[in-house]
Amino acid sequence: CRVIPEGLCAEIDLSKIKTLPVFSFIREMGNIDEEEMLSTFNCGVGLNIVVSEENKESIIQTIREYYNCYEIGIVKRGKKKVTFINHIEWK
Repeated sequence: CRVIPEGLCAEIDLSKIKTLPVFSFIREMGNIDEEEMLSTFNCGVGLNIVVSEENKESIIQTIREYYNCYEIGIVKRGKKKVTFINHIEWK
């Protein structure tokens, strides 16, 4: 939320997050709900980069040369800095 200007909202689609099995194990063994998993562990999302729609594809392709990279949301007008839609698909 620190990079989102006033009047804009990052809408994160939780179903796009690719979690590692360790996060499912932690969630299950600790009986931890999704909200707490996101707050405490980020569920494996290590780095977020906010880019313009025009540059999105070229940036994704460049990063993919070195790391796994995929889109998890959009920035749109809104009052909340961050909103979540859908749910993580725990494996």
